[in-house]
Amino acid sequence: MNDRMRYRINPPPVSPAARVLATLVGLLVLAAALFFGVIVLLIALGAMAGFGVYTWVRSRWPGRSSGRPQQSPERQPGTGGDIEGEYTVVSRRRE
Repeated sequence: MNDRMRYRINPPPVSPAARVLATLVGLLVLAAALFFGVIVLLIALGAMAGFGVYTWVRSRWPGRSSGRPQQSPERQPGTGGDIEGEYTVVSRRRE
């Protein structure tokens, strides 16, 4: 690999002061990125915890959310989930 292809943006700083400054700027950028990532993570965890509490409360007390107690419908014969009916075979397969 030749030197022209090695440094595509800029070559490394030559003076020691420039190297120290570049290192400090790089560390500052990394620290800022880490801090920002932690803040975003905490916000996401807080939102998930809030949604979890909301879901838990809604599942524990379903009557409180609408302001009236929930009533269980009484099941009467013929009102179940079954559908009754008659059918007529129109055509049959020939074997």
